[in-house]
Amino acid sequence: MKNKIKLFGIIVLVAVIGFSMIACNKGGSSAPSASGGSASTSGSSLDRIIDDYEKIITDFNTAMQKVMGGDLSAAGELGTVQGKLEDIMKEIEQNQNQFTPAQIERLARIVDRL
Repeated sequence: MKNKIKLFGIIVLVAVIGFSMIACNKGGSSAPSASGGSASTSGSSLDRIIDDYEKIITDFNTAMQKVMGGDLSAAGELGTVQGKLEDIMKEIEQNQNQFTPAQIERLARIVDRL
């Protein structure tokens, strides 16, 4: 099950990177956006999504360690965390073409924790 989640995370990460590369090749600039406040609001929102994803991955790893250690009562916790993981993955997918290279790198480091 852990490998399935890791694979899912990697697939999403690859999709995010791919869409970012496509977006960059559509005449976009690698320079910071000059559009004003909307870029920072969007960036803050994306950072919140990444923060949530990081917390969920931490919670998932903790629950998985408990289950692997024989604490079967943590199985319910693991199920709850998996539901949250699916929800946040949808958010990441919906915003995949808006992540900056730094945010994509951060997502990759989080996926490596799985």
